Amino acid sequence: MTTLAIAEHHLLLAKKLKEVGRFEIDRYNRSFYQNLIRRTLPDGLQSVGRQNALFATLISALENEALKYFRRVQLHTDEHGSLWEQMDRNNGFMLSARDLTWSYAAYITAYQAYLEYLNEQH
Repeated sequence: MTTLAIAEHHLLLAKKLKEVGRFEIDRYNRSFYQNLIRRTLPDGLQSVGRQNALFATLISALENEALKYFRRVQLHTDEHGSLWEQMDRNNGFMLSARDLTWSYAAYITAYQAYLEYLNEQH
């Protein structure tokens, strides 16, 4: 569930940032953005607008990370498409409650966010 929630979060954030046309950097989110784009942001940088190449880099990173989370779930889903409550963090095998409704709901909402995000592109 959490894996899919992160994918959904990244897509919703990318959509919102594209609507707003900029992202603000503060002490609370600086490390999130730096980890996402895999580089250190310049000290004093507080806002990045659409005209800055860093804006496109961040949007692309959010999209790519979201898709990585979807692929991770797909990789560990069994041949019948069953989703369990959790994935073992050491080996990726599904564990805990099999066919947990919340897991399917998490997939549906994350996938819906993906479809809405794609529709915004056109």
